[in-house]
Amino acid sequence: MTDTTNRYDHDRSPYERPNLPFRCGREAAFGKPCPMGPAVNGTCQGISDCTPFQTRKLVIDEDTGEQREILRWECRRPAWAGGPCAEGPKPDGACSCTHPPCAPRPTLRRQRGRWALLAVAAVFTLAIALMGFGGAPTLPSSTDPGSLSGKHAQFTAAEGCVACHESHSNSLAGWVGAIFNGEKISDSCVSCHTFGKDQSVRIEPSKNPLLFSAHNWNFPKSPDAPTADCQGCHTEHKGEFASITPLVDGQCASCHAKKFDNFSKGHPEFSSNFPNQNARTIKFNHSNHIEEYFADSRYKELAPKENCVSCHTEQENGRLLPGSFDAGCSGCHEQAIREQGFAVIGLPELSDPTLTAEAADVCGFSPAEIEPAKALIGALTDSINSMTSVTEAFTNNNSSKLEMAVSKVEETAETLAETKVELEEAFDREEAVSLEYLPPVLSYLLQHPSDDPEAYSEDVASFLNQLAQNGYEPLFEMLEEKGASPKALLAGLSDELVMRVVCAWTANQEYEALKDPEPGNGWQASAYQISYLPTGHSDTVVKNWIEFSLSEEVRQNELGAQIKDRMLDPSEGPGRCFKCHVAPTSEPQLKTITWKIPNKDLRPFTEFNHTPHLNVLNVGSGCATCHQGVKSAKETNAKSVNSSSHPKEFGPIKKSVCSDCHKEGGVQQTCVTCHQYHSEPKIRKRQN
Repeated sequence: MTDTTNRYDHDRSPYERPNLPFRCGREAAFGKPCPMGPAVNGTCQGISDCTPFQTRKLVIDEDTGEQREILRWECRRPAWAGGPCAEGPKPDGACSCTHPPCAPRPTLRRQRGRWALLAVAAVFTLAIALMGFGGAPTLPSSTDPGSLSGKHAQFTAAEGCVACHESHSNSLAGWVGAIFNGEKISDSCVSCHTFGKDQSVRIEPSKNPLLFSAHNWNFPKSPDAPTADCQGCHTEHKGEFASITPLVDGQCASCHAKKFDNFSKGHPEFSSNFPNQNARTIKFNHSNHIEEYFADSRYKELAPKENCVSCHTEQENGRLLPGSFDAGCSGCHEQAIREQGFAVIGLPELSDPTLTAEAADVCGFSPAEIEPAKALIGALTDSINSMTSVTEAFTNNNSSKLEMAVSKVEETAETLAETKVELEEAFDREEAVSLEYLPPVLSYLLQHPSDDPEAYSEDVASFLNQLAQNGYEPLFEMLEEKGASPKALLAGLSDELVMRVVCAWTANQEYEALKDPEPGNGWQASAYQISYLPTGHSDTVVKNWIEFSLSEEVRQNELGAQIKDRMLDPSEGPGRCFKCHVAPTSEPQLKTITWKIPNKDLRPFTEFNHTPHLNVLNVGSGCATCHQGVKSAKETNAKSVNSSSHPKEFGPIKKSVCSDCHKEGGVQQTCVTCHQYHSEPKIRKRQN
């Protein structure tokens, strides 16, 4: 370091070189530079303490008088470094105090200069690259890495590169900044593309927009599975007519632990119950229908003429599904559905029958005792008149009139006796016109056991009197209080029908319908209750009542369980639906009723298209090529049609069935032939 007391005196301080590009390596290592310092080119000059100086002196020989030259080397080590050394220079002029060379280091000024030069060169080069080279075909610009595929080009035309590369922009600064900003193109992909959602995902949506991408679900066997990115399989800028969707087996094998060359040789065997492992939503026993029902002469004409494809007529995404109910099932089952309904309002017997008279004024009915009393009074009047006639005939001594008057008295006496009996019967209510028990629906809504008249009489009488005065409005309100949807449950029910039936009950009379109830006519009344008879298959009112009976609030209530049992009973009520439809179970796929066969396979990444297979097989009977081993009706017991699990009517499909065709030299056997990566792909963003 320079001596601060005399910065510029050369014999007091080292020779500093602030403008030279290198500094002494010894200074960096030991804090003391060598006297010489490094050369301009960065080579070490400190291998000696000084550079000896050669002196030249002319001397005249006293004896000969000749002039001769004497050369000597002098040490020139400065005083601040210790002065001339004792050894002095060597005879050849080399310094006797030598040291190994050091490695000079660039000064801070030189380092800054080099970085500045590199930065200028980089910016200059980048600017040239961004501007291009005049359209020279051999040197494309970096702003044109290649044309996008035709499907993506139209969506990015307006925004340019930033449509996908958010870090880029149209300015030079934006492109330079993109070098230092990491970016996942997949994040931009899912701004337009969306995929099916699964409830067991392992990443929160806010943390990863690729959450619903096909393979980023929760895999119990591989909890540390990496996130699959779009660009791992799809790359762009291959040209307008390039397709970025095709995959090769190697791309699949790069992630999957189980690696194999092809389907026929390396693919694992199918599961023991493939493809019947999924819980079903419709119960249908093929064996019973083929061997018993269609063999019956009564239904022989309804038997399928083209085997399987006679019923399996609907195709959805390559799946072959049964046709509609109207097309295949209605011929046998429609009438039975229409005949089996359920009661909603019932008129039970009450322990205090006098309560039924409260609605008499509203209904317009006279009390049951009025008419017999009138008849008795009339009989008494006739009897008095007859006695008066007897008295007059006797007074007038008129024998003929007396005989007639006595005969009239006898007749009125008989009438009087009859009317007396009728009046007594009218007062006797032990034979009430009503149901024996409270129906399950009213039992649940009023929260009274159906077989305890002493407990429910007062509440039921009050409720029925309200129905007589207001129609079905009280029932509507009670259903609403239970969290139900009254509009859906009582659709089509009229106030007039409710009032007519209840008013007949208040008069202790059976309701006489204007016409006899007919199956399939919806809301109907007969004698003591109002019922609903399904209008046919898929009746919305029936479906709404079934779903209401299966609601959480109804099922958890002890009295509500009676409604559920009645609704699901295949012998009574609309439970006939569940001879075919699967009732809710504890299985994850069957928490609710699935009224329609889902058109989505529960194996989201495996697909099978029936169409090309049917084209190469015999129509109808060709199905047995894969679906083999149909069991007989005796082997398939009755429990199988009442269970949600798939009946083992058909044997499992083995891998060998497929590899007969899908093999080397046969039909293609790539991964994507049967497996798809994306589940339910959709477009979230569309072109304006």
